[in-house]
Amino acid sequence: MLNDVSAVSLDTTLKRADRILNFFEKELSSIHHLYSDSSKIYAKTLLFLLNIYDGKKEYDSVQHYYEKIENNLLDPEVLGNAALYKANEKLFKKKYFESIRSLQKALDYFKSIHATDKEIVTYLKLSKIYKKIKSTALYKEADAVLMNHYLPKPISALLKSQILINHASYIAFIGDTDAAINVLKTLNVDDFNSDARILKEYYTAFKRCYLKSNQTDSARVYINKIRELKSVAQPEDKAIENIYLAIIALKEQNYKQALRYVEIAQNDSAFTYVAQSEVLKLHRVVYMSHKALGNYKKAFKALENFHSIRDSIKSFNLNLNAAILNFKLNQNRKIKELHEINAMNTVKMEGNKKFYIFSTLLISASVLILIFLIILHKRKKKRLKLQYENEKMKEVAVIKNNFIENLSHEIRTPITITLGYLRLITKTMDYSKIVEYANLTIRNNEQIVTMLDNFLSLLKQDKNPIESRKTSKKMEVFLRESTFAFQGVAEIKGVYLYYKSNIKTDQEIEFHYDDLHKIINNIMSNALKYTSPTYGIYVHTFIDKKGLNIIVKDEGIGIDKKEQKLIFNRFYQTKNNLTNGGFGIGLSLVYELVTKLNGTIKLDSKKNVGSVFTIQLPLTVENTLLYIDEKKQEYQSISKPEITIPDEKNNLPQVLIVDDNIEMIGYLKDLLEPSLTCTFAFDGAQALAFAKKKQYDLILTDLRMPLLDGYQLKAELQQLKNYENTPFIVMTSSAKEYLEHKKEEYGINDYLIKPFDSIELLTRINYHLEKNIYKKQLQSLENELITFNGPHAEFMEKVNAIILENINKKEFTIHKLAKQCGYSHKQFTKIVQNKTGMTPVKVILEVRLRKAYELIVTKQYQSINEVLYAVGLNSRSYFNKVFQKRFGVKPGKLIKKLKTKVVVQ
Repeated sequence: MLNDVSAVSLDTTLKRADRILNFFEKELSSIHHLYSDSSKIYAKTLLFLLNIYDGKKEYDSVQHYYEKIENNLLDPEVLGNAALYKANEKLFKKKYFESIRSLQKALDYFKSIHATDKEIVTYLKLSKIYKKIKSTALYKEADAVLMNHYLPKPISALLKSQILINHASYIAFIGDTDAAINVLKTLNVDDFNSDARILKEYYTAFKRCYLKSNQTDSARVYINKIRELKSVAQPEDKAIENIYLAIIALKEQNYKQALRYVEIAQNDSAFTYVAQSEVLKLHRVVYMSHKALGNYKKAFKALENFHSIRDSIKSFNLNLNAAILNFKLNQNRKIKELHEINAMNTVKMEGNKKFYIFSTLLISASVLILIFLIILHKRKKKRLKLQYENEKMKEVAVIKNNFIENLSHEIRTPITITLGYLRLITKTMDYSKIVEYANLTIRNNEQIVTMLDNFLSLLKQDKNPIESRKTSKKMEVFLRESTFAFQGVAEIKGVYLYYKSNIKTDQEIEFHYDDLHKIINNIMSNALKYTSPTYGIYVHTFIDKKGLNIIVKDEGIGIDKKEQKLIFNRFYQTKNNLTNGGFGIGLSLVYELVTKLNGTIKLDSKKNVGSVFTIQLPLTVENTLLYIDEKKQEYQSISKPEITIPDEKNNLPQVLIVDDNIEMIGYLKDLLEPSLTCTFAFDGAQALAFAKKKQYDLILTDLRMPLLDGYQLKAELQQLKNYENTPFIVMTSSAKEYLEHKKEEYGINDYLIKPFDSIELLTRINYHLEKNIYKKQLQSLENELITFNGPHAEFMEKVNAIILENINKKEFTIHKLAKQCGYSHKQFTKIVQNKTGMTPVKVILEVRLRKAYELIVTKQYQSINEVLYAVGLNSRSYFNKVFQKRFGVKPGKLIKKLKTKVVVQ
């Protein structure tokens, strides 16, 4: 019946297939007990239906028949084929991780029966998904397996061609398009000319390679070839074709044609099926085309869409790759456990066999009861063991995830700073600035190296404890210099640092100074991280009969008693301050080093009061009294911070920047201060205190900080008057999915994932300032009527009077202005245009330009940037253009002209 599909309609064929299934399921209680021929017919029918519904993309039916196969059949090949269809369903729904799991399942089935051809097909499908999610490591692994393991085998020319097409795509994916083209050219098209699906993949690979190498004519040839393969056409193909034609038009600088292709693609009914990676290319074309044509507003909107989709893809791929990695690690672990279980079972079987021979000599009933009890006990024990292991694995997973997230945070911040300074170097011709930025770049790279060195030192302590050599130095000088090294950081952050010692300055003592340096560095870094500005850190070093003592007391956030015993564990971080990031290895490294030196470390801490770390290290000296100066018993002040809120008398936007990383603060200062007035805070609590004293136009904050993190700071600001609508931007190392629900919950306007481009940060700041600037500046205009000449001056004076009457009301809009004039919004717009030749928006622009002219002439501000901000405009190029058009002179030339007059007079 099924073989005769060409003679009847598809609906008739599907009805026949259902009758076959109903026959077997009605007549027999279990398909497992079918005779071999019947079982094959049943399986073949189910696979036929899966193929039909997969082609029609009716995946509810695919799921239905897949469950029948999974529940009723045992044939590995049938189960593997069904898993392939299941993977197609998940891929269509963009559930990539579930699709990969189905393909891995299919691979296991095919490997169990050595179905080489099916294994290759499965690896090819996996490669396509790895390419789609941009997982270079997994794509490389799949390509290596296909090229090194399967290609040398005696397989069909068709499969060899598919492997080489996939290999060419991988080479192009990692950037070597010329090599990819050469691989494709070596293929014999006759080997796969009969398979339109493979031919389409071949043409698509050529198309992408030629586009990457800017050979647009060749790319266009293969676009046409793909269009001719109508038998394997997909609904979204036409939209994708127009996207690539738009890319070609862009490369050929035919920008209007590129935008026409984009419009055709977006209007296609199947555009929603187009992959996000292709949509990203579309928005890039729109951005580049509008930018080239001078349509900056549309270009900015396209750039926004591009960043939004790119961030979404990056974040999605980050989480997906992490999930896949965990899945693969679990797979490897399970395989290892199965091998161990098989080995144990073999040993058990041998033992049980001997036991059985011996036990047959005894009473059969007693032996059976005994065996039953032993098995029952072992199963219970095994079950409890598995339960315990599962709990432990969950704990390890949580620790691992926290460590990876914190590692990302700690490394991404200095990378952001490094990349930022490198970009600043490319934009400046000032040699002193270049040297300064280069030094800061080197310093941040050294910080990354130091972090990783500490991490590696901790791991090496397990395998082979490192023996540091003793040296002889003046110990008090060494301790004082090690503490004083934190003076600059403490002063910048606003923390008071104090030091005292009873050790004589001129006495040399033999000791492990390298280890001691690491101990002091990590203890001091920890204290500075968790101590807020205006509070203090006290360092006391002294020698007594027990040896060297180092006491570091801070007035920081403190640690709960429950956590004080865990604080020295590796990768552990206090749960109250998880958002502060860090490796969680600083204190554990201190503990390891102190233990190695046969010393002790003790913590005494109280929540919201501070912490005291007491370290005792033994000394091999003949008489401790020789090294003690009893007169030195008072603390010496090292740092003298002065925390002030800048109060510059200019009209630039006021921005509050919050970050506990001093290097990041320095970078943001160099980047933003030329065009903004910046106030810097080192934690959320200090930022909140600043906000209570002064109104800021925008707040830029790191997410992970002590005392108040980014979310908590936003929640507190919401309670302050005039801060409900202040733009709030978060810098973070977290993926977008982690933040999306928080964005709505806390009212966060925007966020950037580190490392970010300086242009990206500036663009987003300007965007949010521009959104709020008009309303604020309108309220700051002086109550002077801006007069309009011409026959309709009386009407415009009425409009001006209403604006001035309502100028202090935040909710006042053009719609309300129209209503007070007695018209609807539409009518008002039409009347204003008829009477003045301008739209209401242009009327506002006229007010702004007149005010700008007045501010320049009266010399109320010293720079064009300040004038820009005062009149509610944000783009200097746009301001120059409209100002010159209105007054016949550029604002800069007008300022110079006025200065010249003063000199002449």
